[in-house]
Amino acid sequence: MNSTYKKQNTLTLREFDMSAGLMVDGVRDPTPRHGHCAHTNQSLTDPNWIQVDMEREYQVDYVALLSRDTISEYVRLRLSNFIIGLTSSSAAVEPPIRGQYPLCATYPGDVPVASRVILQCNANLPAYRYIIAHQAAGASDGYFSVCELEAYEALLATEKMWTSKNNQQLLNYIFMEFEADRPSLCVGQCMKVGAYNCDSFNFNYLLRICQLNQHRNGFLIGNLVTEPGWTFWNATYAHIGSF
Repeated sequence: MNSTYKKQNTLTLREFDMSAGLMVDGVRDPTPRHGHCAHTNQSLTDPNWIQVDMEREYQVDYVALLSRDTISEYVRLRLSNFIIGLTSSSAAVEPPIRGQYPLCATYPGDVPVASRVILQCNANLPAYRYIIAHQAAGASDGYFSVCELEAYEALLATEKMWTSKNNQQLLNYIFMEFEADRPSLCVGQCMKVGAYNCDSFNFNYLLRICQLNQHRNGFLIGNLVTEPGWTFWNATYAHIGSF
């Protein structure tokens, strides 16, 4: 985060910077004036991202984010469709640009106020050192605030769970197509070409066709189309226990 927002603590009456470090101070407090939330001082079309250094590379299972408390609609909408990315590059060297870094996940829609939400990462990503919390382009008035961000390592990095969406097909990211009579053959081929080259696949039971997709930096949601007979598959880590 390359700028901070100043607030006055309601408990001490002292002014403080709502700097990026407050996003990872270990305190799940959604009230900004208590001094545990990060807040950018950028608005409108500014980048509005915050990067966290995990100090070494991890394969990330999931990320939890705590939203701020508010009664204002425009403040609540600042986190709508927010993005969690992963990278090996420090923002001091390479500032994050939407769509140009590996995507963990995008939150689907509006985030409830004062809530802890979970995003499971794409399990076909390699290990990375930095996490990026990025506001969606054009969200509300542009200011970006996060009260806590937690990242959890994949404890079973080799155990993945493939889930499907019926009557869905991802277009424009296909790099391989072949005949297959069941989805497990698609999974096997995805692993064969290398998990870090294959991010998802489309399968058609009637046509017996498998299409492998590559979209390391995410995909345009408009390319996931309704198509009867197709199923869209992607992988997350097989998670044990509660989030």
